[in-house]
Amino acid sequence: QVRSERDLAERSKIMVKENFLSNWGKKAGDEASKNTSFNVEFPSNSHSPATPQNKNSNFGRSGTPRPAADRLKDSSQRILSLFVERVREEIKHARKETDSMLINSLPVLLMHLEERLRSGSQKKPKAQVEDAAREHAESRAFNTEFSISDVLIEYHLLRQKLFDVLREEGSLTFEESDVINQVIDRGIAHAGQHYMDVSQDKKRVREKEFKIQAEGSEGRIKESEALFNTLANSIPQLAWIGDSDGFNFWYNQRWYDYTGKTPKEMEDLGWQSVLDPQCLPRVLEGWK
Repeated sequence: QVRSERDLAERSKIMVKENFLSNWGKKAGDEASKNTSFNVEFPSNSHSPATPQNKNSNFGRSGTPRPAADRLKDSSQRILSLFVERVREEIKHARKETDSMLINSLPVLLMHLEERLRSGSQKKPKAQVEDAAREHAESRAFNTEFSISDVLIEYHLLRQKLFDVLREEGSLTFEESDVINQVIDRGIAHAGQHYMDVSQDKKRVREKEFKIQAEGSEGRIKESEALFNTLANSIPQLAWIGDSDGFNFWYNQRWYDYTGKTPKEMEDLGWQSVLDPQCLPRVLEGWK
């Protein structure tokens, strides 16, 4: 019976390796067979083989992968660097931003994620996640050309890099994966909502500024017109403004005083009525 169990274990190891090779193709399989050892164990409470691990990975003293919190503590800077590279590849507006602008408040989020991984998934995300997400969204809304889609893509890329780097030492437990997803999902929700709120505030501020500018422009125009009329009505000369067809639409007060005409009488070609009839043809010819 003992021999049969050993034979079964050996056959299971072979099946695991064959399945691995068939899934990844012959070339990948050849390379994997050189660099990968398959440590297949059968836990007493499970009938499924454990996940194969890379022999070059960093493990704890017992030979098992370190807790995700320890991995995150040691690799947070690398995760952020990879995140920045990936963001610049995926988001056009990110290419002209500095590393510090792109990283922004994410270190705070990763510190809280480490705390959550140590305390377990039963503990709800703290306010630090919400604060970090709001600060991140606000910096994007005010200081960059990022859209709300760009902000959400950032968080998905951060999630991707987190899992990529943390799994380099081995698989994560279900609880650890759940904590990471909870924190990132909460960050996405608060960053997205705050970005929309800030954008609405910006829109209202712009509308108010435009209104103030319009009112200011109108006031400056009226002030300029008043100054012009004061100057034009102070000179002793007759002054008028007309278009190329001979239609005059403004006269200074000196014109009305000298001709005795009213603004109504001077509309359109009314100015011709005050000229000497003998001079009018010559004036019209000169106008043309």
